[in-house]
Amino acid sequence: MRQRGLTDRVRFLGLRTDVARLLPAAALTECVRAVLRAGPFPSGALVVLLVWAVAMPLAAARWFRWEE
Repeated sequence: MRQRGLTDRVRFLGLRTDVARLLPAAALTECVRAVLRAGPFPSGALVVLLVWAVAMPLAAARWFRWEE
């Protein structure tokens, strides 16, 4: 019984890590690290940043209103 709880926690942490990688801060961090280390550029992180850069202004234009 105790082992199952540990397995569930590990699975939850893995899921949380996957979700966190879809946030713009994590993607920007990966891009900056790649540039500073002169390593291969993480194209997946760039796609995440581009999606956020396009989707959030569109969402703000659609749903944000100054008047109530």
